[in-house]
Amino acid sequence: MVNELDGPGHIAMLASVWDSGFAIATWFMVAFIWGVGILCAVISFRKRHMLWFILGFFFVVCWYIGALLPDRRKVVVVEERR
Repeated sequence: MVNELDGPGHIAMLASVWDSGFAIATWFMVAFIWGVGILCAVISFRKRHMLWFILGFFFVVCWYIGALLPDRRKVVVVEERR
């Protein structure tokens, strides 16, 4: 019995799918999602959310959470005395 997927028609079909605009759009979408994820990783690192930053390497959603949380640095308010 010959496998139907080993014929030259199957190879041509795969080539036409990968040369289409669908594959290019998919790569752009994946690159955009990773780019936003790396941006959120930098933001969560600068906001000193180290746990969310480290967990983001395993679960990318953690980078988004760390970027949305408020800054951990203490805000110092200086009053002027007159």
